[in-house]
Amino acid sequence: MKKVTEINSVDIYAETGVFPWYHSGDGKINPEWVTVTFSASQIDFLEKHSYTVRPHPRHNPTIEVFINEQNCTAKDLTVMSLLF
Repeated sequence: MKKVTEINSVDIYAETGVFPWYHSGDGKINPEWVTVTFSASQIDFLEKHSYTVRPHPRHNPTIEVFINEQNCTAKDLTVMSLLF
């Protein structure tokens, strides 16, 4: 897995009122948070490369976004650096 970006979820929550996780405690990401946080082209890129998210191990409000880099080409990595 390759880290794409880190996002301060507190800032996103303050701007949009959307919390990144469902409140049920199952650790699933709220899809509405993804749509308000990322642009359409960023979401397409993340979905194409099977993204996953997790809370940062030491900075809990920070969300880390990863992609599966096994099927990434050099072009994909360049696109990733331009998008994020």
